Amino acid sequence: MNKLPSSKISILGYKFKIILSKEIGNEELGRCDYTNQIIYLNSKQGEDSLKDCLLHEIIHAICYLMDLKDTDIEEDYVTRLATGLRSVFIQNKWFIQWCFCN
Repeated sequence: MNKLPSSKISILGYKFKIILSKEIGNEELGRCDYTNQIIYLNSKQGEDSLKDCLLHEIIHAICYLMDLKDTDIEEDYVTRLATGLRSVFIQNKWFIQWCFCN
């Protein structure tokens, strides 16, 4: 079974709980519950997939918290997304090490 270095991640000042779940179906790798600030990850996936999935769900959370929409002008969208990702990386050093340096 996969193990994460932390069960929490800060996203733009919001504390999200990270749960490795066996309850998520095989067709779904992850899910972001914005209301309850929980990221669910399918515990059955491999380590590289798990890292990709957590980053994917972080991006969903950033888009939600920064009110990014598909209709936003690309340059504005990318600028705000980059700011959000940088914020996550600065506030969660463990994530950089775990996701990109292993």
